[in-house]
Amino acid sequence: MEIQTKSLVKPTEFEQFVSLIKNEQESNENSDINIERKDKIARQVRAAYTLLRECFNLPYRELYIDEFYLTKSHIQKEGAKEILELERELSEIRWFRIIRRSDLRSHVMIAKIRAKNGYDHGLAYHDFLSLLTKVGLPGYTKYLPPNFKELVLEIFKREYPGSPEA
Repeated sequence: MEIQTKSLVKPTEFEQFVSLIKNEQESNENSDINIERKDKIARQVRAAYTLLRECFNLPYRELYIDEFYLTKSHIQKEGAKEILELERELSEIRWFRIIRRSDLRSHVMIAKIRAKNGYDHGLAYHDFLSLLTKVGLPGYTKYLPPNFKELVLEIFKREYPGSPEA
C-alpha cells in the first residue's frame, strides 16, 4: 500500500509567495543563500585540510571528498566530546568562581559551534572568494588544498542538489 503525503492544511497565498521567493533565491547562483552555503563549505574544507596537514602530517596534495567527510565528522565528534568534558568541569566548579565559570561557558559555546558547523568560530570571517584567491600561495599551502575550488563546488552540488550548477 502506497502512502501519499498530503498537507492537512492548505498553505495561504502569502506562504506560497514566500516559498516562491525562496525557490527563486535557491535557483540563483549568486543569491545570498548560495553564497553563505559556499562560504560555510569553504570554512569546513579549510578546517579539515588544516587538521590533516598540522596534526597528521598530510603532504601538500589534493583533498578527496571522502577524506573531507571523514575529517569533518572527526572534527564534529571531537567538538561533542569537548562539550561533554567542559560541561562536566563546569558543573564541578563552585558557584563563587565567577571568572572561571565564565571562561568555561565561552569554551563550551565555541565547542558547540565546532560540533555543529565543523569549523572553529575563528574561521567565521573567511569566505569562499577570499580563500579562493589564496590557493597555492606559500603561506596558505598548510590551510588550502590545491583542488579547493573544485572540492567546494562538488560538496555544494552534493549537499544542495536543487541549487544551480556552479
